[in-house]
Amino acid sequence: MSAALWIAFYILLLSYQGSAQFLEQNCGEYKNIHIPFPWLVTVRNPTNSTFICAGTLINERFVLTASSCIKKGINLNVRLGENNINITYEEYGVKNAIVHRSPELNDIALLKLKENVVYKSHIQPICINLNL
Repeated sequence: MSAALWIAFYILLLSYQGSAQFLEQNCGEYKNIHIPFPWLVTVRNPTNSTFICAGTLINERFVLTASSCIKKGINLNVRLGENNINITYEEYGVKNAIVHRSPELNDIALLKLKENVVYKSHIQPICINLNL
């Protein structure tokens, strides 16, 4: 391949990567070295605070998790910003769970929170590229 074609290819590749549109504008940014993945959450039983499963904060109102975590009749909370060094987490109640219509084939669910998450240095949404 000629040098001109390589240059054109790299320019095209760089311009495509630079034009990504994300679900959340300031996603994936973390400034606190103690929490390298500020979009991770734990799904818990609010009655006794026991761990049920993990999830991912995708925007200020929704958490993506596994549908196998959802049990009928059990209320859920999500805990954000939890780490092993400082326990500076925040908990949010779950308003409702949206389970995939075929959960036995697609183990996926969305948790809609009762209130909007306030982003902080240790609580940020994951990046979801809308251009794909």
